[in-house]
Amino acid sequence: MTENDVKIECVKVAKYWRDKMPMMTMEEAGELIHAISKYERKHSDETKQALIDEIGDILISVEALKHYYGISDESVAKRIETKLGKKY
Repeated sequence: MTENDVKIECVKVAKYWRDKMPMMTMEEAGELIHAISKYERKHSDETKQALIDEIGDILISVEALKHYYGISDESVAKRIETKLGKKY
């Protein structure tokens, strides 16, 4: 799947969840926190796979959330560049 295909699918996710998209993203963030916690307690193939799954889910959710709020990739990229320039 290309990066453009992923973006198209994430737009579909945002349209599907509509007004529930912010809540879905918060839930996915919670699941990622839980997966990180489990992995830090027990480094295993199972907990690593769960971590990978949740990272994927949160990336999908964030991409869909950008569409939901009308936030451009360029504005996010600019913020990332600024933040990384200041911190690292």
